[in-house]
Amino acid sequence: MNRTQDRMRNGFRSNSPLLLLGLPTATSVKTLGAEFHRAPAKVYSNMIQTPTSVAARRSNMLALMIASSAAVTAVASFDPVPAGEDPLRILLGNTEIESAPANTDAPAASAEPTAAAVAAVEYSPDFHLCIQQLEEGREFLSGIDSYKAIFHKTERLGGDLGERQDIEITVGHSPNFNIYMRWRNFEKGRQLLFNSQENDGLMIVKKGGGGLLNRMLPAISLDPMGSLAMSESRYPVTQAGILAMAERIIRIRNEEQTRGYPVDCTRLDDQEVDGRNCSAFLFKFHSKKTSPVYRTSRILIDSEYHIPVKVVNHTWSANQDSLTEKELDDLTLVEDYEFTAIDFKVKVTTEVFSRNNPRYRM
Repeated sequence: MNRTQDRMRNGFRSNSPLLLLGLPTATSVKTLGAEFHRAPAKVYSNMIQTPTSVAARRSNMLALMIASSAAVTAVASFDPVPAGEDPLRILLGNTEIESAPANTDAPAASAEPTAAAVAAVEYSPDFHLCIQQLEEGREFLSGIDSYKAIFHKTERLGGDLGERQDIEITVGHSPNFNIYMRWRNFEKGRQLLFNSQENDGLMIVKKGGGGLLNRMLPAISLDPMGSLAMSESRYPVTQAGILAMAERIIRIRNEEQTRGYPVDCTRLDDQEVDGRNCSAFLFKFHSKKTSPVYRTSRILIDSEYHIPVKVVNHTWSANQDSLTEKELDDLTLVEDYEFTAIDFKVKVTTEVFSRNNPRYRM
């Protein structure tokens, strides 16, 4: 029995056709229709015959109706930069970029660089300063139990640049990683909860957007690494937050040095983010061979805590020689992440990361 069938037998929850209860991207709709129609009729029959409550059966029927509607409206899409792909995985030599699942455990490269080739590459003092600041920020964040912030993100998914999303987040680091998210726009009121010690490692999503239908829909559980969840984000929720961003950048920079990949790094004039003074670094990559996803990366690091508060990444274009720098950047923006209203002093209770919190109505 495949994974989709198994989840459908267990309540039609984790691969529910509600996805994130919004289906805003063509990619998610396409994936949804495909996964739903792969499930044989007898699986749906077994689901209906399971001795659950009448309310549960009605929820499943509602999910089925929405899935059927989504399948009808499915459209083909092409994403030149794979959604959910870990840049470190690509950096290490994975040739199946589009089909590779998001994964923080990067595979070994097919060929090791020679010691002479690595030694021949020199990195600027600004390159090393950026890493040093991020490592100090990582140490600071590792000692923080929890914090609140507003996370702003703009991502390219399904070949199209999505609208900016503003999300209130509460993050816990100790004793384990937890995160609660609530959308301020895009689909206002959407909620996402992930507690690594509960719900069998699944994330819980509750639809927002207002309206009677949305209020009637139940919260659903999704595999954070599954294709449905990943069709709406370039990174899984398990990699959300400031600490994860710092760790990801450090890993990539260290791997570039280990493999001798040339990178130009320049420190720009200091900039402000949400009233906080920041060191600004611009990374320029030499070719797709050593950086298949990113052409440039701009990183702003808070001067007080040395944490990354804004990262803007651009990808490659076949027509880049005929465009101005601004035209090229406008065309190739792939990721824009920013953290504002950061509060490290807030006291967070365990109820914040519990599905049973009455404010969530999950």
